[in-house]
Amino acid sequence: MFNKKVLLIHPSSKAVYEGFERKDINRIPIGLAYIAATAESNGYDTKVVDAEAENLSLQELGSYVNEFGPSIVGVTCTTPLFPITSKILDIVKEISNSTITIIGGPHINALPGDSLTECNSADYVVFGEGEESFAELLCNIERGKRNINIPGVGYRNGENVILNGPRTVISDLDTIPFPARHKFHIEKYHDPDRYEMPYTLMVTSRGCPYRCIFCASSTTWGRSTRFRSVSNILCEIDEIVKILKINNITFTDDTFILKKSRVVDICKGIIERKYNLEFMCSSRINTTVDDETLEILAKSGCKEITFGVESGDESILKAVCKDIDLNKVKPLFEKVKSHGIRVHSSYIIGHPGDTHETIDKTINFAIDSGTDAAQFSISTPYPGTPLWQMAVEQKKLKSRDYSKYKHYYSVVANLSNVSDEELISYQRDAYKRFDESRGLLVNFK
Repeated sequence: MFNKKVLLIHPSSKAVYEGFERKDINRIPIGLAYIAATAESNGYDTKVVDAEAENLSLQELGSYVNEFGPSIVGVTCTTPLFPITSKILDIVKEISNSTITIIGGPHINALPGDSLTECNSADYVVFGEGEESFAELLCNIERGKRNINIPGVGYRNGENVILNGPRTVISDLDTIPFPARHKFHIEKYHDPDRYEMPYTLMVTSRGCPYRCIFCASSTTWGRSTRFRSVSNILCEIDEIVKILKINNITFTDDTFILKKSRVVDICKGIIERKYNLEFMCSSRINTTVDDETLEILAKSGCKEITFGVESGDESILKAVCKDIDLNKVKPLFEKVKSHGIRVHSSYIIGHPGDTHETIDKTINFAIDSGTDAAQFSISTPYPGTPLWQMAVEQKKLKSRDYSKYKHYYSVVANLSNVSDEELISYQRDAYKRFDESRGLLVNFK
C-alpha cells in the first residue's frame, strides 16, 4: 500500500577516497535538497539521510530504511559513487521488494540507460534537470502507473530499458522551491579551510556557455545560462541567515561572476540587509572582474574566488577548449588579492597531448601564479563530457569500475604522452612542490 513516504539518500564517499589524506569537508548535497523540497511541496512525507555527513554504514542505512518504511527511495549519484549506490538499492530491495527505487544525479544524467542496465535494483532513473520530472514521477507512482511517458525519466519494463525523451530545462528558476535544508543536519557541514562555523551551498544560476571538454555541466543544465532573480536569491539568503542561523555560503554556480550588474545587485542587497556573510564563489580568467566588482564583493563578505586555469601551456588549453589567456592570470590574481580576497585555482594533469614538458609548465605556473591555494587533478573522462567520448572512441578506457573515477591517484583513461605511474607521481609532486613553495609542511602517502 502506498503511504506517501519518500526517503532520499546521499551515499558516503569515504570508501572511495580511503587512503587519500584530505581535510574533513562535508558539503550538503544541494541537488538532493532541491529534490527533497520538490517532494515536500507536493505533499509527500519526505526524509533525507546524508550517509556522508552522518558517517553511516550500509547496515545503518538499511536499519533506517526498515524503520521509516518508505514507499519510495531515491538516491543521488555522482560517477565514483555509482557502485555504492547500487549496493544501497540492493539493500532496499532486500528489505522490501515492493519499495520503488529511483536514482538521479550527475552520473545518471550522462548514462541513464546504462545505469538502469547496470543497477538491477533501480526501478527508475531521473536524468537532466530533475525537479519537474521527479514531481511527475511521484504522482504517477502514487496512482499506480508503472510504464509512463514522462520527459527526463527512464524505467525498466521486464527485460527492456525504456528511456523517455529529455525534458526542456526550467526557464524560470524562481519557480523552484528553495532547497529543503531543514531536512539535513545543517550543523554537520564544515569546510575548515574556509569557514570557522558550519556553511551551506547555494545555486543562483544554471547552465554554462563554455565548452571545456572535461566538464559535464552542460549534460544537466545546458549551454545557456539561466539566472535567478536578485530578489529571489536574497530571499533564500534571508532564510539561511535568519532561520538556519548560517552565515557562511559557498556559491556553486559554474561562473558566479558572469554578469557584473547582477553580481553588484546581489552584493548591494547583502550589504543593505546587514547579513554579515562570509562567502566564496567562482569566476573565469577571461570574464571581466574589475576593481568596482571586487570592491563590492569584498565589502559584502566575499573571502575567496576560485578560477579554473587547468594548464600552464597554451597549446594544451586550446586542445581542451579552455578559452583563457594565460597572460591575464597573474595580473588578475594580484588584483583580486589586493581587495583582501583569497585566490583558489585549479589545474589538471594528463590532458590529451600533455607531455613531461607541458605538465612541468603547469606545476611551475601554479607555483608562480600568486594563487593562495591550488588543486591538482588527474584528467578523468567523466561520462557526459567530450573527453569521455574521446576516450571511448580511442578505446582508452581502462576501467568501468566507476569508483576509480575520482581525480586523485587514479588513471582510468590516459590520453597524454606520459605513463599512468608518471601522472600519479606528477600529482603528488605538484602538491608537494606547491606547499613547499608556501612554506607548508607536507605529508603524502
